[in-house]
Amino acid sequence: MMRISILDQSPIAEQETAIHAFQKTVQLAQFADEENFHRFWVSEHHNFKELAGSAPEAIIPYLLAKTNRIRIGSGGVMLQHYPAFKVAEVFNVLASLEPNRVDLGIGKAPGGTNKSTEALQGTGSDGEAFESKLADLLHFLRHTEEEAELVARPFTEQPADVFLLGGSSKSAELAAIHGITYVFASFINSNLNDLRTAFEVYNQSFQGSQNQKPQFIVAVGIIVADTDEEARALNKYPYSFKVHVDDGRTLNVTTYERAAAFGESTGKSYWVEKKESGVITGSIQTVEARLEELTNGLDIDELIVHVPIPQFEEKRQTLYQLKQLSLFQQVSNV
Repeated sequence: MMRISILDQSPIAEQETAIHAFQKTVQLAQFADEENFHRFWVSEHHNFKELAGSAPEAIIPYLLAKTNRIRIGSGGVMLQHYPAFKVAEVFNVLASLEPNRVDLGIGKAPGGTNKSTEALQGTGSDGEAFESKLADLLHFLRHTEEEAELVARPFTEQPADVFLLGGSSKSAELAAIHGITYVFASFINSNLNDLRTAFEVYNQSFQGSQNQKPQFIVAVGIIVADTDEEARALNKYPYSFKVHVDDGRTLNVTTYERAAAFGESTGKSYWVEKKESGVITGSIQTVEARLEELTNGLDIDELIVHVPIPQFEEKRQTLYQLKQLSLFQQVSNV
């Protein structure tokens, strides 16, 4: 049996503002806390007018103060934009304020457009390689002042748990080499073969300490309604668009217009791949069958559920119905 957790992007509904979006995020976190979900994560997106969540490091402490038990974290901090030392300092502060409740999910993607990346990093910056930044971050989180001259203070014996987010076997291998938990974003890459390959690579390559075991989590988009038709109607973005830039950059977005705008902003050649959204939609019976197919043959510890709709009651109902499935019933989430 698996744990069940939540990823929220603080979507802004039509004729509402970021204030309303964050109020709903707080309500959802409190619901998750009361209903014994395992963790609650918030995302990082830049320059997307329909998403309010641009700074998880600012939202997390507020959610920690508004909840009692549930783990709160980032899904994730886009590390390419920030110095690893500063990220370590911020999350050491959070972990010191709320020991054993803070998660640090790390993402490699830009989380936004080319213009937002330039604004965050500076137009003249080539940027440090992600792999190097990740290694630096783990160094700052794991080493004491007896072991290192430079310490991300406040030093804590119980730093935030670290997760790497991705959707490929390459990122799964990177997480395994560093001995950290891997989260496969199935709602972005819904290819089951890619998921299974990433799972095998991660477990075969895992290099954790003796008391560590490999932990592979799947993040999945789900919308549940009374019927399959009603669930599909709630899915505002049935397709996803992946921009492939000649320099190797990629970005997943919800409309072709946004994909083309990103491609044009790079000043390089690009092409756009259109595919069906990876969000599982349907009645609870349909969704349960799809989840069984998704997890069949995989030793998965946990599902992190993303419900990509702004309607609060429908989102909460999706999560409540999922929580009742036998797949999640026999696990203590405390």
